[in-house]
Amino acid sequence: MTGDIVNLNKVRKAKVRAGKARGSEENRIKFGRTKTERRYDDDENARRAAALDGAKIASEPAPAVAPIDPPKPRSTT
Repeated sequence: MTGDIVNLNKVRKAKVRAGKARGSEENRIKFGRTKTERRYDDDENARRAAALDGAKIASEPAPAVAPIDPPKPRSTT
């Protein structure tokens, strides 16, 4: 009845690493946004600000702002 010899310190550390990795994955799902999504929001805010500035009564015409495509959804797998 002999079993494999196991280094308990390595097993403990592997368990801690797995727990941290699981927590990190949960945080990425909960809080993470891709660079594309952040850029889209920044561009959308700039477009809205330009449209608001363009709606002001002024002697100069407002610059034209081209619409941008929304980011593609991320897969969660």
